[in-house]
Amino acid sequence: MLFRLLTSFFSIGILTVVSFLAIELAPGDPAELILGNVSTTVPRETVDHIRAFYHFNRPPLIRYLEWVGDVFRGDWGYSLKSGRKVTAELLDRLPTTLKLSFGSIVLAVITGVIVGTLSVFHENKPLDHVIRCITVFVLSLPSFLIGLLLLYVFSFRVNWTPLYGSGNIGGLILPVLALGIAQGLYYARLLRNSLIESIHREYFLAALAKGLHYRKAVIHHALRNAITPLVSVIGLRFAGLLGGVVIIETIFSLPGIGSYIFEAIASRDYTVIQGYVVCVGTAVVTMNLLADLALRLIDPRTTKSRIH
Repeated sequence: MLFRLLTSFFSIGILTVVSFLAIELAPGDPAELILGNVSTTVPRETVDHIRAFYHFNRPPLIRYLEWVGDVFRGDWGYSLKSGRKVTAELLDRLPTTLKLSFGSIVLAVITGVIVGTLSVFHENKPLDHVIRCITVFVLSLPSFLIGLLLLYVFSFRVNWTPLYGSGNIGGLILPVLALGIAQGLYYARLLRNSLIESIHREYFLAALAKGLHYRKAVIHHALRNAITPLVSVIGLRFAGLLGGVVIIETIFSLPGIGSYIFEAIASRDYTVIQGYVVCVGTAVVTMNLLADLALRLIDPRTTKSRIH
């Protein structure tokens, strides 16, 4: 476990270097970007003063070390666009993104377990074939297209949900569905394959031989072993979910971190982009670490296999 923690810290360290270099090598002068359209008319002393205020006039290595030190102290600098602290702006928008991400993961896991188990109960029967066809069709659609379809049907046609999201429960229903449905059907497909593999093993056949009902044997014996690989996948898919959040929040006009970073990229707000990359990267590494811990709790054999 110590090695896993060290690799996580190392990954975050590499992430800070990459995000700093990506912004450092980007074209354009950040000081002139702050001044906008008036950069060609203001005195040169003003431009130099802005460079000194934001430490743009220092060597890159010094600025990187200062930036990393400030990041670990919770100071992520000031937005070049608004002049507010990046930390304050991210915290203002974080609750909406957390509610959207948490709701999507919960919906995806519930959908994956229910649909995957149901598919195995009706293996190679009409319901199983219908579920598999729907899964392939939905997985072929990008999340933004699912979001637009939901928006058209439930907001434009039947007017059941608000057209623009506001971060409350009603405004989050469609975005959660747009992100959670495809993820859930992907988990269902993985769980179905894993369950089918489990029900052909000796321990499951022994449970049936003792008179246990097929469905109870699936739930009490096969599901626990089959769900283990799903836990790992959920951690790995978290990065894809955060990428989808950017698009979905923009489509539904949600005041979350995704729409915030979209605006920052459009206006080349470098300090916000750096803060976002470190924030999301750290969240992904943490989720993978938590997935490993959950995996060890569910199936202690994974720890023993690594020891041997």
